Amino acid sequence: MLTVIACGGTDTAQIEGLWLLDSVAVEGVFLDLAPDLSARNDLGVPAWFDFTEDGRFKGNGPCNAISGDFEFDGTRLTTSDAFHTLAGCLSEGDSIDRFEAMVFDSLAGADVHFSSKVRMQWQADNAILTFRRQT
Repeated sequence: MLTVIACGGTDTAQIEGLWLLDSVAVEGVFLDLAPDLSARNDLGVPAWFDFTEDGRFKGNGPCNAISGDFEFDGTRLTTSDAFHTLAGCLSEGDSIDRFEAMVFDSLAGADVHFSSKVRMQWQADNAILTFRRQT
């Protein structure tokens, strides 16, 4: 009997790929994802994450980059060894820093739901983040 264990968990194929942040709701209230959040990001969205089959991820918020390891079991996303830069947006104000910290912190443990192959929501603490797969 041969057992294969992947670094990225058992159901990583479902989450693999590039995901662009579409919306964020905190305590049931949708945040205004102002154009200045998207303008700073290289893909023109407030944040994006790319999950690969080898259990690694990378991404960007409005100001900083993040990368690390992830596991996904089909419903729960967790990350480890995550590192993010601290250089961007230092002079832009506290609200952008808080937004980015909330998005990055949501990676630590989120319940993930797919409404289709190209739509994903994850819930972490009091926030719900909605993503669309980049095709």
